[in-house]
Amino acid sequence: MELEGLGEEVVAALPEDMRADFNPSGFSLELAVCVLSVGLLAVVLFLWRGFRSIRSRFYVGREKKLALELSALIEEKCKLLDKVSIVQKEFVEGSQISEATYENLEQSKSKLEDEILLLEEKLEEERAKHSEQDELMADISKRIQSLEDESKSLKSQVAEAKTTFRIFEINEERLKGAIKDALNE
Repeated sequence: MELEGLGEEVVAALPEDMRADFNPSGFSLELAVCVLSVGLLAVVLFLWRGFRSIRSRFYVGREKKLALELSALIEEKCKLLDKVSIVQKEFVEGSQISEATYENLEQSKSKLEDEILLLEEKLEEERAKHSEQDELMADISKRIQSLEDESKSLKSQVAEAKTTFRIFEINEERLKGAIKDALNE
């Protein structure tokens, strides 16, 4: 408790221009706010980048799934086309095939072709989304780099300010000594 009173007395003994900036803990409020804001911004950017990375992985998984479905449908289409060609050959050779079976095969063929077209469109959409995600990730990376550069610049400015402040303190001590010497003479 005596130290607090002593600190207040020391502050009261300082000139007016030095009292406003006096901080007993030794930290500058502006510096603390600057460091805190840069740190908070870095955490937010890190979380945002992680979130975008996870979403990108989900898009890749969905794209692979659609590709597998598309390949399965293409294989099924090939099998059906083989069956249709066999049936057509038998029909040409004189074998009788029921008209209903032929129509069913044609309907199945057209349905599969429609599904394949739909899946190809979905696959293209997923690829477009993925490319947009890549562009966003590149933009975010550029922003992070610029923020890191700005942070380095601020750190160097703070170091220069500390050095300048220390020089002013040394000069002040020299001037006080010179004033005392002049007064003593």
